[in-house]
Amino acid sequence: MVSYNNHQWRKLRSLKIAADPLCEYCLHHKKVTEAQEVDHVIPPTDNNDPLFYEYENLLSTCRRCHIDITHKQQSIKDTLNKLSFEEAKKLKLSLTNPRVNVDGYY
Repeated sequence: MVSYNNHQWRKLRSLKIAADPLCEYCLHHKKVTEAQEVDHVIPPTDNNDPLFYEYENLLSTCRRCHIDITHKQQSIKDTLNKLSFEEAKKLKLSLTNPRVNVDGYY
């Protein structure tokens, strides 16, 4: 089981959001949204999985995209684990949908 309640994860998460402060899923759809969370491209199995702390395995994300992608990835988790990082990243980015802002613009 993965636990996000540790110093090493919180530090890595802060570094990622500082480096990429915008949601990378929204940016893929040409929308600018502030990132509040960090998503693993390839979900780690537990905290001992090297992918858990692998910076390149992280994407900054807004809460809405993170919730959306987390629900969708449950059905493709086995597939993600078989793909290369770049293939998994492309697949996850394709699962998000562009959203129109309240003002009607992306």
